[in-house]
Amino acid sequence: MLSLRISPRLLLYIYYGLIVFSVLPFGLVDILPQALILILMCILGGIAVVIYGPPERGQWIFGAALAVFSLTVLWIIFQTVEVPFALSDDPLWAGARAMAAAAKTISVEPADTLATLLQFALPAVTFLTGLIVADRSQDDQIMIRLLASAAGILAIYGLYQFLFLPGTLLGEAKTAYRESLTATFVNRNTNATFFGLGLLMQLTLLFDSFLFKADNASRELQKGATLPRLYYCVISCATFAALLLTQSRAGIFLTALAILIYTPFLAGQWLWIFPHSFARLDSILSRIAAMIVAACLGTGFFLLFTSKTMLRANIQGFDDARFCIWPDVIKATSDNWLFGTGFGTFRTVFSGYRDSRCGIFNIFDRAHNTYLEGFLTLGVIFPILASLVLAALLLTFWRGYRNRKRSRHYAVLGLATTILVWGHALVDFSIQIPGFSVFYAAFLSGIVCVCYKHTLAPVTNKNAALHKYNNDKIEPGLIY
Repeated sequence: MLSLRISPRLLLYIYYGLIVFSVLPFGLVDILPQALILILMCILGGIAVVIYGPPERGQWIFGAALAVFSLTVLWIIFQTVEVPFALSDDPLWAGARAMAAAAKTISVEPADTLATLLQFALPAVTFLTGLIVADRSQDDQIMIRLLASAAGILAIYGLYQFLFLPGTLLGEAKTAYRESLTATFVNRNTNATFFGLGLLMQLTLLFDSFLFKADNASRELQKGATLPRLYYCVISCATFAALLLTQSRAGIFLTALAILIYTPFLAGQWLWIFPHSFARLDSILSRIAAMIVAACLGTGFFLLFTSKTMLRANIQGFDDARFCIWPDVIKATSDNWLFGTGFGTFRTVFSGYRDSRCGIFNIFDRAHNTYLEGFLTLGVIFPILASLVLAALLLTFWRGYRNRKRSRHYAVLGLATTILVWGHALVDFSIQIPGFSVFYAAFLSGIVCVCYKHTLAPVTNKNAALHKYNNDKIEPGLIY
């Protein structure tokens, strides 16, 4: 590698700036900022890999992600080139191509397919670059802290905008979801997924700040942890309030489910680190009971403030247009299951399958189910690649939980956020919004780096001591 001296922390802050900028302009839905962020992210990743080389932690994750990214890009490009064989069993598009004398491409809109390639490349390049820049930091949790702070600050801005500038979104007139809080994203469901992810990170960091007890840390460390406790408490409350004000049924429910799953592990982690915290919790059954109580209290507190959203869910129930169109999407998928209709062509294709009984007023440019839309537009390769990605994430979380000690709850954090994000993709398209997908990809890169142990550098200041105290006791060398 080059001997050029560039601080890894500098590259990390530049990377963080790009992530924040991706969230700000309405979730990065316009093609110009998408192209700009992708170019800058590629430049940053190129500089990082030339100077430092590929990441040392989780090398197989980096290689697997690069392979999946390359294969998907090749498949999308393949959808836009002419092929000499029959493209689909669907007579609708066969007749349309014959009438228009169109090129024999798999994609019904090759130009749209190439244009939407940006939306896939953005999170993939973000994840790969994040693995490189976060890998060089001796502070394992720095990526999580930066992203949690960004979510908290945006939540505070969203509350200010909702309370004092109602009817506006980033200074412009609000045209949709006027009754819901939308900080920088247009869609309330995307905001809910974003704030749910941020809340889980903030609760983790708040938990970390309380790990400094008198019998394990010096008075200086305890005093230094007071300010982080207050900070994470404030931004957690702000993010919690912002999440509830989005009034997203699925977003709030899945965040509550993630907390229900995550809270017992936090309680168990506390009892594992401090086994004598409570005199009556010496037996395994007592500890399990304490974990169950913690889960119930956490979820109950969460649901206590969701009465307005629950009322909306009770009134609307399943009377939603998205549920009505799914059978039509399944029919379209069954006609194009092998090669798909072309990435980014859902709006064009679905118009030919839409049932008028579902209403004629709404325009569906998304399936409100990422998996159905992916299967329809990419074909049979989509469920295969999605299953591989999910399996790789779960394996990483398992290895992190097994190998890390004081930080094993970060692996469970990864699992909880996977339930939130991947679960919400069943009923909405939050993960398809470029701004959120970039933020989530950066989060995953940080979690991967935490799940793999790192050699700790000598402590040089009090802040470093705080973070080292919260890491495992590691022998020299990397453990995979």
